[in-house]
Amino acid sequence: MRATADPDAAAQASVASALAKLGVAPAIHTVDTTEAGTWMVMDQVTPGTTLAETDPRTLNLDDLTAPLRSMVGEPAPSCDLPSITDWLRDRLTDDHLADIPPGQTRSDAKDRKHALDLLNELADDTRTGLCHGDTSTFNVVADADGRWMFIDPRGMRGEVEYDAAVMAFKIADALTISEAVARVADAVQLDYSRVQKWVMISRSARV
Repeated sequence: MRATADPDAAAQASVASALAKLGVAPAIHTVDTTEAGTWMVMDQVTPGTTLAETDPRTLNLDDLTAPLRSMVGEPAPSCDLPSITDWLRDRLTDDHLADIPPGQTRSDAKDRKHALDLLNELADDTRTGLCHGDTSTFNVVADADGRWMFIDPRGMRGEVEYDAAVMAFKIADALTISEAVARVADAVQLDYSRVQKWVMISRSARV
């Protein structure tokens, strides 16, 4: 059981439920939202080995990207969910952003301006659908059969190309970023150039 008073928890539960129905996230048995918070009863992924604990050189990308392939073309569970585009725009325009990954610094103004231009370009051709929103290496875990599952979604609507982009640059230690993007995009059968733009945006936003 998981309980939280996070005001975004209901949105996160909505996305988690949609992912679970596709079989790419732990099964959820109960979601209860009250004034006090949101409670979820869900299965635990065991052994739950995270992508962060896995040597990137040993990864089978077809297996790793299977959840993303299942998400292609799936609608967002609600049109009322916040937008990943708006969230990224807020990060790119926040001159005092403190929530950044350890060991990183704020991206410079020129990089952020370029990222904003790319974000606006993608927003003009919006493809809103089911989106995990945070496919970082600690939110991708393996079950006992070696299947990769997604946990802790951000609770937003977006597009699978964004999730693919975040996954690609997070596993790029053993590859160049362009190689990682190309291989992930190919495995999921996504537009390489669009995924690459999301990579540049998310890196500049210090996702």
